[in-house]
Amino acid sequence: MVDRVRRTEPDRLLEWKVGLFFAGALLLMAGMLTARTVLVMAAAVVLAVGAAMGLVDRVRRRRAEEAQWEQDEDDDAPR
Repeated sequence: MVDRVRRTEPDRLLEWKVGLFFAGALLLMAGMLTARTVLVMAAAVVLAVGAAMGLVDRVRRRRAEEAQWEQDEDDDAPR
């Protein structure tokens, strides 16, 4: 499931995903230290948004690759 292929272009959303990860971690730690369920739930939501951003980026990349493959197949087709 994990894509171990080196990318040709940098991840546009990497800074956002890292920021969301740290924000979620801080919310989680604050929620655990203060025993506030609201902070823990907010951390879960923030981390879920970060995970969803990763999935969206992966889907966009795969769709672009598939479109490129289809374009290459159309170019190689005999006329």
